Amino acid sequence: LKEKKDAKVTVRLAATNYAVTVTIEDNGQGMPEENVQKMHQRRYFTEGKENGHGIGLRQVWDMLQENRGRLAVQST
Repeated sequence: LKEKKDAKVTVRLAATNYAVTVTIEDNGQGMPEENVQKMHQRRYFTEGKENGHGIGLRQVWDMLQENRGRLAVQST
């Protein structure tokens, strides 16, 4: 998104008595299906990053597991 002039990230939060859903959507170019599968399989990847490893997927996975959560990733 950093080179896209009309870059947009939307974050939505929905809550009920039983669940919280956080949806993050952007208008970027998408990511390869291989990376989506790696995320679903709890595998690590760094693509084109000089520093760091993205959003901290290890922390996301751990938090979701501790709270009976799940991660769903879609990319087009």
